Amino acid sequence: MQNKIVFSLLLFFFIVFLPLSTTIAADTEKTIDVYTFTQKSCPYCAKILSLLETLKQEYPEIKVHEFDLKSNPEYFSKFQEFASVYEVGISTVPTTFIGERAILGYRENDVRNNIDFCSLPVNDCVNPEQFVKKELETRDYYNNKNNPPVTSTGKSLLGWVVAIILVVFFGFILVIKIL
Repeated sequence: MQNKIVFSLLLFFFIVFLPLSTTIAADTEKTIDVYTFTQKSCPYCAKILSLLETLKQEYPEIKVHEFDLKSNPEYFSKFQEFASVYEVGISTVPTTFIGERAILGYRENDVRNNIDFCSLPVNDCVNPEQFVKKELETRDYYNNKNNPPVTSTGKSLLGWVVAIILVVFFGFILVIKIL
């Protein structure tokens, strides 16, 4: 009888905590996406690209997305979208986007500070391109519909904790009633 209880409890905890452990493991694989709009002949653009290459040595999770506006004029519409969402002008290069921040010109300390911030495990910085896409879709929705958008809050850590406590509590009650 004792072995049956121990086996039941072990099985119960395995079932409850296995999905949680895989969720936490997936969240630790972090990428810091940096989007920078540059021009080939711009000396400050060359400096920002050099800085980002240096920072990639310190932070291997950095992924740099460079858009040379002079070589590829089709990138200008993308730059306009980013500038519109981040509410910045389009007259300055380099313009760098990290998380929800836009950095105009060559500002080494701002770039470093934002990457430091995004690299911390407790901070979750958005991918700027995904942020822009979501914001543009929201704006489009508001412009074309009378209904407000339905947003999903997602699963929070507090929700997981409450769910686990409830499952453990009712699991113990079930085990006690079985005995």
